[in-house]
Amino acid sequence: MAATILIVDDSKAVLELASSALQRAGYRVVTTTNPIETATLLRQECPDLVLMDVGMPGLGGGQIVSTLQRFDFAAGCQLVFFSGLESEALEKLVEDCGAHGFIRKASPFDPVRLVRQVRSHLIERPALTRGRAMVIDDSRAMRRLLSRILSSLGYDVETAVHGKEALAQLEASSEPVRVALVDLHMPEMNGLEFVIECRGREPALARMPIVLVTSETDMDQVRRVLEAGADEVILKPFDQQAIVEKLRLLGMAS
Repeated sequence: MAATILIVDDSKAVLELASSALQRAGYRVVTTTNPIETATLLRQECPDLVLMDVGMPGLGGGQIVSTLQRFDFAAGCQLVFFSGLESEALEKLVEDCGAHGFIRKASPFDPVRLVRQVRSHLIERPALTRGRAMVIDDSRAMRRLLSRILSSLGYDVETAVHGKEALAQLEASSEPVRVALVDLHMPEMNGLEFVIECRGREPALARMPIVLVTSETDMDQVRRVLEAGADEVILKPFDQQAIVEKLRLLGMAS
């Protein structure tokens, strides 16, 4: 799956040049000239990296990044300043706001340099050491969000849009899945049916840790999934720490 990059900049010319260069390099690019839209786009698009301009009218990039970090809106996402400021000023801004780095805007614009620097930020991720994990959800945005969190914890993540697709993937591989995060309401095969199928199959699936991730408010339905064999439940909306805590209870996160 191609990485998604969100560019926040009040200059339409910069957005056009940067998005064109990154799209040619194979990335999926989302842009906005309105910094206030950043949190909404993070939830909708689940980008892997955000390029944030600094000097924008209204809320500046530093304020936006500080707010995103404070409220954990960008869990697992690289927040990178994208500005023409001098390196010393950007280094201080990175430190003050908790961003992950910066890319200086070159003049004239250099598409090769931009792609190279974006790639360096995207590959600076933890080595995958925890094994295989699976996210099963019919929401593309939720699959991306949960995958990003699991990847940041060191998992090699696979996704499925419903339980039937997940079972086919599980049966096609001899490598065990260490944990599965499963939605409740899905087409073809819902979360409850998936748990029942797994617990009635071979030992590897019968013992696979399953965490229900749902917005269901009917606790009777949630209880039925737990009684069928799910190990834990996480209620939406959630933050990264909620996922980490549940996985820690299962011995799946340090």
